Amino acid sequence: LDGIALTISFLSVGMVLAADFTRYQKTRKDTIKSTAIGILPAGVIMLIMGCVMSIVSGNYDISMVLADMGIPLLGMLVLILYRGGESSLNSYSAGIDIVMLFGLEDDKRAKATIVAGIIGTLLAVFGAINYFENFLYWVGSAFTPVAGVMLADYWIIRKSNPKAWSKIDGGDWCSIIAWVVGVLITNTLKSGLPIMTGLIVSMIIYIVLKKFTTDKASI
Repeated sequence: LDGIALTISFLSVGMVLAADFTRYQKTRKDTIKSTAIGILPAGVIMLIMGCVMSIVSGNYDISMVLADMGIPLLGMLVLILYRGGESSLNSYSAGIDIVMLFGLEDDKRAKATIVAGIIGTLLAVFGAINYFENFLYWVGSAFTPVAGVMLADYWIIRKSNPKAWSKIDGGDWCSIIAWVVGVLITNTLKSGLPIMTGLIVSMIIYIVLKKFTTDKASI
């Protein structure tokens, strides 16, 4: 159960941030194809490679495995290409979030992305990876309820109709309340899969609150 919880915690970030990378897709079909063809196969292959390397060499990190095989330069190249691309995507999403959080103009996004990249690099240098497991649990408790609100809003409240979406100035009390309760549930339950329970609870609370309010219920 702990392994499943950690996996869901890791994937919950991808669920919430997926729209950052697919927002320029012209159709829903394009988004589905980019995910099914561009991400799913690579994810499955990486999962299988990680399992095989962990069993055979006792190390899941491909760069370290290549170094142990006597080809450290190849391991370094793989590390740079993989981490560089991943870090760029993370900084890109963080830049968008900073702009949204602080109400900045969109032309400030490049600077916000640079700031996010610098902060992330400093965290890595000072050993944030040593607390990675605890960080994943924290991410799961914070992000999974957000995913619950997003799923409920788009698929249930809006009937998966993009034209039914409307921008809200400030924040939405319904989503904030649903998120807070979902986080509390995730961190309170001690048995089962609290992360999934928090996601479901946040969905239900958001739907119920939306039934009694309108999109004008904003901060």
